[in-house]
Amino acid sequence: MTGEMTRSARPGNTTEVAARHLPLKRRSRAASAAAAEPRLQPRHTVRNATLLLTIVLAPSSNFLFAQCPDGSVPPCRSPKAEALDTNLLIVMPLELSGPQDQRYIAEGATTLLYYSLDGFAGWRVVNPQSASNRMAGSRVSLEAAAAFARTRKAGRMVVGQAIILGHGIHLRAELYDTRQGRRLTVAEATADLASPGPAIDSLATTLARERLRGSSLTAPRPIAEYATSSPEALRLFLIAEALQRHGLWQESVDTLIHALAIDSTFGLAYYRLYIASTMGEIDIQLPERWSSSEIARKGLHYANRLTRRSRDLLQSVAAQQEGRRLDAVSLADDLAHRYPDDAEAAYVQGESGWHFGLSLGLPPSRVMQAFERQLALDSASQEGRLHLVSLFLMTGDTTRALTLEPASELRGRIVRTSLRGDDPAILARSLEVHDLGSLDDPILQPLVLLDRTPNLAFALADSIAAVFAGRPDLQPEARSFVLLRRSQLSAARGRHGEAMRLLDAAKSLDPQSSTLWWMVLPTVLIAHPTDADRLATETAAAGPGRLNKQILLAWSAAETDDTTLYKSSTEIADSMLRKVQPVPWVTDRLAGIRGVVALRQGDSVSARRLLQASYAGAPYGRDLLAPVRADLSLLLARLDLAAGDLPAAWQRTYDTFWLGFLYRAEAEELRGQIAEQQGDTTAAVVAYRNFTELWKDADPELQPRVAKARETLARLQRP
Repeated sequence: MTGEMTRSARPGNTTEVAARHLPLKRRSRAASAAAAEPRLQPRHTVRNATLLLTIVLAPSSNFLFAQCPDGSVPPCRSPKAEALDTNLLIVMPLELSGPQDQRYIAEGATTLLYYSLDGFAGWRVVNPQSASNRMAGSRVSLEAAAAFARTRKAGRMVVGQAIILGHGIHLRAELYDTRQGRRLTVAEATADLASPGPAIDSLATTLARERLRGSSLTAPRPIAEYATSSPEALRLFLIAEALQRHGLWQESVDTLIHALAIDSTFGLAYYRLYIASTMGEIDIQLPERWSSSEIARKGLHYANRLTRRSRDLLQSVAAQQEGRRLDAVSLADDLAHRYPDDAEAAYVQGESGWHFGLSLGLPPSRVMQAFERQLALDSASQEGRLHLVSLFLMTGDTTRALTLEPASELRGRIVRTSLRGDDPAILARSLEVHDLGSLDDPILQPLVLLDRTPNLAFALADSIAAVFAGRPDLQPEARSFVLLRRSQLSAARGRHGEAMRLLDAAKSLDPQSSTLWWMVLPTVLIAHPTDADRLATETAAAGPGRLNKQILLAWSAAETDDTTLYKSSTEIADSMLRKVQPVPWVTDRLAGIRGVVALRQGDSVSARRLLQASYAGAPYGRDLLAPVRADLSLLLARLDLAAGDLPAAWQRTYDTFWLGFLYRAEAEELRGQIAEQQGDTTAAVVAYRNFTELWKDADPELQPRVAKARETLARLQRP
C-alpha cells in the first residue's frame, strides 16, 4: 500500500523500499561480476542538488538511472511548502510563574486572551483546549510550539508569560510567524489580580495593531463587554476554566453556576456552562432549572455578551435541545465549516449527526468524520470517543473500535467481551461500583456500543445489572435502582412476568425513591397495563411534582384510557408552562399525548397530525421521558406505514435507540415489515432476526408474534 514499507521475498534479503518508489531490481551475481565498471546513464540531466541517486537495473538493460527523494525521475521538484493560514492564530498556554493558589488567574489569562482575539482583526483562533492538552505542563521551545501550530495549519501563534507579583499580574505576549519562526511583535501589560481584563485588552490591541493598520478589519472589544464587569464573577469564571483544564467538570459546573448567581447577564459563563455540562463527564449533575436547553436559551438571551463563535455554537445546540432535527443538522454543519479548527464545533456537528442525522439518512461516515476531527483537536473527549467506537461497531469496523478503546477501560472490555463471545458475567463481576452515579453507565453502555447486535447488548447489560444487584456492599437505594433497570430490560425482551417481579423487589427495597416514577410507569405500561391506572393515580396523589412527571402521568393516562387523570395532568402541565418561559419541546410532547387520545378515539387523521408535531420537536440527550418519545414515534410510524409513507415510518423507529430501549424489539418487528414492503430483503432479514432473538424467551402470550416473524424470516431466506 502507498507509504508502507515492503520487504523482498528472497531469503536473507534485508533491503526495504518505499512502495511509492520505482521498483528496484538486483542483477544476478554473474552479471555483477561481468560488469566491473558499471556505466551511469541518467535518463535526464541532474539539475537538483537534493537528488537522491538510486541504482536501478531495468528488466531488459544494464544501465542505471537517477531518482528524486519523492520517487520521481529528475528534474526534481522543490519540496511543497505547508499550506498555512495566516488568518488562523493559536494561543499557546502562557508560561506560568507565581504562588500556587493564584495560578488559576495566570492560566485563565490564556483563555481570556483567546476570547479577546477570536474574531478580532480578522483572526480565527484555535480553541486553547487543543493546545493545552498537548503543550501545557512544562516549558516548551519555540520550535516545538511552532511545529505544533503548523499541525493545526495556523500561520500565526502567540507565546508568552504570566507572572504573578504580589497583588498584580504581569503579562507578556509575543506574536510569531509559524513558518519562518520570526517574531512579529511583542506586547506587555500589568494589571491588578482582581481585575486582569484591562491587561488582556491591552495585549490584544498591541498584538493586532500592525494587522489593523490601514485596514477595515474588526476593532477590539473590551473584555467587560463580552464577559462581565463583576471582578468576583470573573474570578469564579477563571477558576472554572482552570478546573475544566484539570478534568474537574462537576466542580467547574458548580463554580460557573455560582458566577451566574453573581452576574446573571454573564453570557460567556452560560456558554462555558453548556460546554462543561454536555462535553465533559457523562454524569454531570445540574440543578433542575439549569437544564441544557435552559442554559442554551439563557445564553442566547444575552447574545450581545457573547463572542461570535460562542453565539454560533449556542444557536446550533439550541436547535438540538429543541428537537429541530433538520435545523440542528444544518446549523451544526455550518458551524463546523465556519470553524474547522475548533474541537467544540466538530463535537456539535457529530452530536447532531449522531442523534438526528443518522435517522434522517446521513451516512455514518459523515458522522465519523466529525468525531474523528474532534478527537484530533481534543484527544481528551470521552463522549466523542464513545460515539466513534459505537459508529465503528455499527459499520462492522471492529479493528478500529478495538484500537480506539484500551483493553483496560470499560468500553474496551465490553467490546472485547462481545467480539470474543466471553461470558458477560465474567466482565460484570470484575467491575467496581463506588457510588450510585457510576451504576447506570456500565449497564447502558452495551446498548450503545453493541447496537448492531441488540440481543447480545441486552444480555450483557442484564448480566452487569444482575451482578451489581447481588453485591453485598450495595446500599438499598442503589440496589433498587439496579433492579429497576433489570425490570426494564426484561420488559423490553417480552418477559413481562419477570419484569413485574423485579419491579416489586425494587419497590420493596426503596418505596420512597424519587427515581421510581420515571422508571416504573413506562415498565408497567408495557409489562402489566392493568396496573398502570392504579400506579399512575398513586403517583399523581403524591403531588404535582416536576413538569416531566405531569407529562409522564398524562401519557400513562392516555395509554390506559384514564380520562380523568389525563385531563388533570395536562391541566397541571399547562398551568406549569404558563408560569415559566415556554419550552417548545414540552408543548410538542403534550401535542403528541393528545394525538394518542385522538388515536384511541379512532381519529387517525388528527392523531397523525398531532404525533408529527410531537416528533418534530423531540429533544435529545439523557431525557427522562425517552420511553414516551419511543412509544409515540412507533405509533406515528405505524400510521405512516398505513398511509404508505415508508421512508418516514422507517425513520421514526430510530427513537428506540439507547434510552428508548423498552420498545426496541417492537421497533425491530416494525422495521422488518417496512423493509419487506420496500422490497429490501436484506434489511428485513436483519430486523426480523433481531426481533426473534430479543423475544425468543418472551412470555407465552407474545410467542404467536415471534412465530409469525420466524415464518417470515424463513420465507425471506429461501434461495
